[in-house]
Amino acid sequence: MAAQPTSSVGSGCVRQFGLCVHLVADTKHREPLFRDPQVAGQVAAILRAVATECGVRLYCYCIMPEHLHVVASVDPGGKPLPQFVKLLKARVTWRLRDRLGSEVWQRSFFDRVVRRSEDLCSFCLYVLQNPQERGLVEDWREYPFSWLSPEMGTKG
Repeated sequence: MAAQPTSSVGSGCVRQFGLCVHLVADTKHREPLFRDPQVAGQVAAILRAVATECGVRLYCYCIMPEHLHVVASVDPGGKPLPQFVKLLKARVTWRLRDRLGSEVWQRSFFDRVVRRSEDLCSFCLYVLQNPQERGLVEDWREYPFSWLSPEMGTKG
């Protein structure tokens, strides 16, 4: 039986809630370009660095073999989310071009506005459970390429 998320995820949802977005960016032809743990780790590091640079607050993310999920919002004075995604894709492509080639991403990305704090918790749970649902791990807490902001609770 699959492990279920604990109530510790989402304990930060009582905080003041701003406009958050769930973003999904796919690799070109949904090829599993991020299946190598070193590559996935580098993508995660680039994601965190670009978010900081752009003034984007990360609530959670998950690097899957052929796509990534991000739940985020823009801090006051931050860059718009489409600019954040464009810079993220460019940095990943540039830094990993020797390993991945020049065509890493599909042209567009999916985004969905998270409208309520309860939805923020649900989106984060969905993102974190993605590897378990796909059979990559027995328990979603074991997946090394996902992250949950401490303000949202804990992964464990």
